[in-house]
Amino acid sequence: MASYASCKFPLVDKFKDYGEKNKVVGFIDSVLSGFGQIVLSDNPVTGLLVMLGIFLGAPSQLLAAVIAACAASATAFLIGVNADLVRHGLYTFSGAIVGLGISLWGYSVQPVYPQLLIYAAIGGIVSVVVTAAINAFLSKWEAPSLSVPYCVTLMMLIPALLLTGKMDPQIYSLPQVGQVTDAFTGLDVNTFFTSAVAGVGEICFQVGIPSGVCLMLALLVSSRVDLVSAFCCAALGTGFAAVLGLPTDNILIGLYGYNAALVGMGLFGRAFRMSVGNAIFTAIMALFSVLLTAAMGVAFMPLGIPVAALPFAVIVIMCVIGREHLSRFQPISILLWGVPETIEKALKEQEHSEKQAG
Repeated sequence: MASYASCKFPLVDKFKDYGEKNKVVGFIDSVLSGFGQIVLSDNPVTGLLVMLGIFLGAPSQLLAAVIAACAASATAFLIGVNADLVRHGLYTFSGAIVGLGISLWGYSVQPVYPQLLIYAAIGGIVSVVVTAAINAFLSKWEAPSLSVPYCVTLMMLIPALLLTGKMDPQIYSLPQVGQVTDAFTGLDVNTFFTSAVAGVGEICFQVGIPSGVCLMLALLVSSRVDLVSAFCCAALGTGFAAVLGLPTDNILIGLYGYNAALVGMGLFGRAFRMSVGNAIFTAIMALFSVLLTAAMGVAFMPLGIPVAALPFAVIVIMCVIGREHLSRFQPISILLWGVPETIEKALKEQEHSEKQAG
């Protein structure tokens, strides 16, 4: 499942190879790859760029995320999770996101509190157990857990922090017919573009163009296909949210773009082989993610829990489980999941081998 495909990283290859011999380097690799897996890549360079994007948005959130990621990696190694899976960051990225989420939704102010770091470490540990359980459940359908583990972990921990933190839940509102024209015409070309970039940045819960640019650079490093998919789908989600008349403030900071961006990366070239038909289907599902995000926001608001990337996970997992009924698209085994470039290369090698054998 090596995922660094668009560019060649000889030093990264050596770093990962050395990590198999040295436990300290292997641990560092698991943490960096975990941050890379936030954008579906186990490239540690991608992970560093994701960390930079978080730092530019909120340094305290990065500290909480690093603490949680380290706790998750240590726990996964300690309980005996397959070392290759841990090294690929597949048990670490949920911990990193939980740390981000606790910092964002558990405390409304930025300074680092000791209890914040304690909760982040606990969240990282819990996320490993949740990941193992959900992976076991979804294995019968050969479906990935994606963001479900960290969403479930946050759903358990964030309400508990109501007693110890300073929660300020995001208020969601349903679109009204009278808002449609105003919301659509209120976005000029520049605002629309920056909102789409902000949507990419919201993948790691960061508000602001610098974070969005860093996340796009992280995608460029790991996969040019993912970069195009993420930005195009974020733009579609942003435009669709405006047409529906969803809250303008939420649109501007990318809250309706990031699930769409993740859907683009999850479906195009990863869950299904790249094709024109798959591109159209992915675009439709990206638009649907906006509706699902708004609906979940209304449903979750009374509970004080965040939607996070649950819409993305629900859509992609449903498509993977129902792949037999999507006969026009070629499904891809999760064992091949890397980035679209590595997947396409593996598929062509398989076809070549089968042709020679036949």
